[in-house]
Amino acid sequence: MALLVFGPPETRRAYISVMRLVATALGTRPFAGDEAELVTMFAALEGCAGCHGFDEPLDFSDLLGPNEPWVDSEAAIAEILKGLTTESDRLEAVHAGLLVSLFADDPDPEATAAAIEYWKQNKPLLLWVHLDDVDHAGQQIGRRMGVERGADIGDAYAVMAITPGIGQR
Repeated sequence: MALLVFGPPETRRAYISVMRLVATALGTRPFAGDEAELVTMFAALEGCAGCHGFDEPLDFSDLLGPNEPWVDSEAAIAEILKGLTTESDRLEAVHAGLLVSLFADDPDPEATAAAIEYWKQNKPLLLWVHLDDVDHAGQQIGRRMGVERGADIGDAYAVMAITPGIGQR
C-alpha cells in the first residue's frame, strides 16, 4: 500500500477518484461524514507539493466538493482507468477503495442489500467478502444464522445458497 502516495498526478487523481466513488457508493449518497474526511485527508497527502517535490500542490477540489464530479459511475470509471496505466496502479486503486470501505465503523445494510442484488443479477465469477470480525461473525453463523451482527453475513450466505454458481467450486 506504500505506492498509494507515489506516481504521476493523473495516477494520484485516479486513487482519490476511486476513494470518492466508494465513499459515495457510486454517487448514490452524499459525499459527507467520516468517509469524506478520509478521502479529503488522502487528497491533501497525495497532492502535497512540499511532501512530494511538486512545484505546486495538486488540485483535487473538484473531487472533494458536495457535487458529483461525473455524470454517472461509468464516466467515473472511464476517467479513473485513464490514470491507472500499470498493474501496480490498479492494485493500489483497489487498496484506495478498500481504505474507504474498511473505514466504516458500523455495518452498512444498504451496501449489503446492493451487493446481494448485484450477486443475484450478475452472478460474478469472482467474489470477495470481507468479514470485519471473523471470529464473531463465524460464531453467530454457527449458533444461529442471521442474528445480531451476523445478519449481514447470514444474508450473504443465504444468497450464495440459492444462487446457482455462487459459493460453489
